[in-house]
Amino acid sequence: MISTLGLRLKLAREKAGLSQRQLAERIGTGGSQQAINKIENGGTVMPRKELLDSLCTELKIEPSWLLTGLDGLERVDQESLNLLLKWLELPNDENKPLKS
Repeated sequence: MISTLGLRLKLAREKAGLSQRQLAERIGTGGSQQAINKIENGGTVMPRKELLDSLCTELKIEPSWLLTGLDGLERVDQESLNLLLKWLELPNDENKPLKS
């Protein structure tokens, strides 16, 4: 399993044969090359829901795979996935990771 969201995004982007700039252009106002770079390099822990949806649509990947790394053969606890999706819908200043 690929360990981080950033590595999964990079893998899917490269598999689609796209540069970060090309992907940013294809998804339009939902993202920028800088935003994609930050995700791939771990600078963004969780992208906005709109950006996540645009990336998954363009790259033809499942959001659950991008977020968790689990493919169709592995099971994601539905309650955990629902909580994660609700968290993504929060305004950006409210869905920051908690610091321990």
